[in-house]
Amino acid sequence: MAKANRGSKPRVANPVAKHMRTFNKCAVQTDRKKSLKKGYNKHKGNQYGEGSYTNACLAWLHRVFV
Repeated sequence: MAKANRGSKPRVANPVAKHMRTFNKCAVQTDRKKSLKKGYNKHKGNQYGEGSYTNACLAWLHRVFV
């Protein structure tokens, strides 16, 4: 007669360990201080002019909060 596995738990899949080899890769990091000295900007700034809001947005804010 064969022994019964009464105390063993069923094996559960680990999705993190399964995809570990595909996503955990080494990558070259950029030197941010050097790129800032060269003139790189992370954000291009405001795309609508001086203020951060457009005229339509300001009109809506005025209607709602005043």
